[in-house]
Amino acid sequence: MSTRNPSPPPDYDGNENQIDMIGDTTYSRRWLFSMLIKFLESVNKETSATWANSEDNSDGDRLDSELEEQLCCLWDLTVNRDVLKFLDEFEIVSIFNNALGDVQKPRLLEIMVGILANLAYDPVACRKMSESESFIIRITSLLYSRDTPTLIETCRLIQTVLASDEYKMPWLDEIRFQPEFFENILFILKSSTNANLLIGAVRLIDVITRDDDSLAEVWCGDQLLKAILIAQHEMKWLHGSEVEIIHRLLYTFSSNVNGVSALAAIFHFIF
Repeated sequence: MSTRNPSPPPDYDGNENQIDMIGDTTYSRRWLFSMLIKFLESVNKETSATWANSEDNSDGDRLDSELEEQLCCLWDLTVNRDVLKFLDEFEIVSIFNNALGDVQKPRLLEIMVGILANLAYDPVACRKMSESESFIIRITSLLYSRDTPTLIETCRLIQTVLASDEYKMPWLDEIRFQPEFFENILFILKSSTNANLLIGAVRLIDVITRDDDSLAEVWCGDQLLKAILIAQHEMKWLHGSEVEIIHRLLYTFSSNVNGVSALAAIFHFIF
């Protein structure tokens, strides 16, 4: 009787597991598909509970721990920009876009927007985001949120897509015709005590006003300057790159009439 191990089945492919891997990571396509299905089930369950107006909603803001862990793995995975091209086939942008209007859990929303902010570095994903008017509206509307982690990731996502010369125009168009966008930024600058959120909002204002002269003319006035000074006071300590951003933004003020008037009016608060 032979003692050797049995032969593999005829259709066995020794490279099958390797082929299923996402790039050179240890994560498989099967794992990601399974996780996305679980994510959609969670969103559908949340939507059903909202429609039913369930009184038993003590865990309404809590995210399933296993799903949270898996989504955080995807979030970590998308930090590696070399891997992003392998994720296009999963239509994550489309899936998350359809779910954005239904998600109520702050932690889930934060993770979703954080993943999207990382995906925005991929040209294909950035194009999909910028070609979808509904996506742009949903993301910019998140500045209404009062959840600090979600706001931080939202500012980061918008800043990332605005860095693309090819795909930034639809975003600037939406921002230009959405007055509440500026109002929400002002509220953040004047009300937040979180340094990361404050510098994120300042970075976003800096990018927008450098990219769009018409918005710079409208925004760079007394209201924004006072809000920036309040935020700067709250941040207390500014480091090299942060100081540079503030200086660059003040230079933008000096390049238009409204900005110069605002600077002159509160000159003694700055120097």
